[in-house]
Amino acid sequence: ARPAARVWGEDDDAEAERVAQTQSDGGARAAPGPSSILPIAHRFDLPPPQRFKVYTHSLLTRMSVNFTQKRPISEAVSTTCGDFRAEVVDGLLSSIFDNRISSRYRESSDPAFLSISLGESASAAEGCVMRSLNVGCLPGRWRDALSIAVEEAVRMQRFGVGREELRLAIATHLKGARDEAGQSESVTCDTLIDELHDAMWLGCPSYDRYQELEMLEAAMPTLTQDMLALRAQE
Repeated sequence: ARPAARVWGEDDDAEAERVAQTQSDGGARAAPGPSSILPIAHRFDLPPPQRFKVYTHSLLTRMSVNFTQKRPISEAVSTTCGDFRAEVVDGLLSSIFDNRISSRYRESSDPAFLSISLGESASAAEGCVMRSLNVGCLPGRWRDALSIAVEEAVRMQRFGVGREELRLAIATHLKGARDEAGQSESVTCDTLIDELHDAMWLGCPSYDRYQELEMLEAAMPTLTQDMLALRAQE
């Protein structure tokens, strides 16, 4: 259960200031106002606490392997058109990656994986940006599934995306944005409050669904294959 909301007091201000001072590597910032969540300190330069391990059992029918990279939350602060364009490019890359994985699954008579996804999200509550590669597979085929996931990620990094792939991804994103704008009146209060909370915490402007659609329609024509290829190399 989530902690109950409470009043932000002097002790919280002192703790937030202490945490913020220890975040010299670009971690979460102190909340600018009342919040039930305190900033979390991260050490992005430390290696994982333990080596990768795989456990198998005869009763396991499927398994998942998740690789997550954490980066400073400051990289998610979107205050300029360039920042917004970078967010759109990240979304297009994830969509194209998913399409490639779906094609491999459909074309294989016996696919080694059940699901593979690549995504990125910024969490004000966690105080970091998380980029994740998630692989679902049968226990006995996890090596083959991981090989396919890494192969597709490396292929995108080295060779970028095709013109038709980019066109389809842009069309899909615009359709999704139009659908969300058309359903904006049905967005729940909890969703709106969470979005406003994250925007306040990060210091980003907050937009409604129609404004986001207008920004997408203005940004999409400026995107090129070279821009996505450069972003995939980062």
